[in-house]
Amino acid sequence: MTKMMPGTLLATCLLTASLLPQMAQAQGVDAGVEKAIDIYECAGALSYGETAAERYRVSSEALWKDFERLENSSSVKSDASDLEVRKRWVRAARGKGPGSMHKHILSVARACEKQYAPKVISEPPVARKPGQYTQADLRYHIQQTGDYAAVADYIVHKYPGGKPLFSELPEGEFLGEFIRKIGAKGVRKFSDSAILGITRQHYWQYNPPATLIISAEYRKRLRARKYSQVQANNWARREQQARTARAQSGVYASPSIGRARTVFQTCTVTTVSGYGGGRVTKCKTYK
Repeated sequence: MTKMMPGTLLATCLLTASLLPQMAQAQGVDAGVEKAIDIYECAGALSYGETAAERYRVSSEALWKDFERLENSSSVKSDASDLEVRKRWVRAARGKGPGSMHKHILSVARACEKQYAPKVISEPPVARKPGQYTQADLRYHIQQTGDYAAVADYIVHKYPGGKPLFSELPEGEFLGEFIRKIGAKGVRKFSDSAILGITRQHYWQYNPPATLIISAEYRKRLRARKYSQVQANNWARREQQARTARAQSGVYASPSIGRARTVFQTCTVTTVSGYGGGRVTKCKTYK
């Protein structure tokens, strides 16, 4: 593809002026070709501005690549586009005195920057209270803090009865997932309430490794207290009642979260369109 060379651009534009009478006889172009010429003009103007040490929020290279895609998939020709753009610029600068071509090209570059720079479209953030954290929020919290114990507390206090019998519990599946990941050493940091809740209730559909890890930790804590079966049952019942009461009052986390000074964050996604666009995740902190 023939690209405009910034160093010779003004000279060739002036040369093009002598050809304008012949070009005036040329036939019009269709909308697709016109769009390609517009992109070519923006790429050339940005390239010229970049050479003049101007800075833009979109690069000429991105537009050159866009033009190449059009050139490869249609009847668009780079030589014809180049000639048409030079024609436009000569016409725009004619009779306006020295330096008018330079000023016009830079003004085109700024207009193209405004047209093609990434446009940010933010999805309205949803302010979630602690009892409304999603699995994605909890996963992000762990990624940022490594505090698995706080998240385990949060889940068992939000769902004191465990997983509903005939439905899924995404947070419960996530609980089993990270218990399997952190193993016996990791669950030692879990509160008694979390260990008892996970042991006595079902939080995941099928995860034997996680079940074995929690059962082993539960037995170790019983041995440390030298509890009989009756004492163990009473202990579990007291903790269950406390978790249920907290859930009914809207307090989903055990006191261990406060002691650990943990924070949760809820995240929203921002979609950036245009050149260099994509999806950006931003998170709000709830203490």
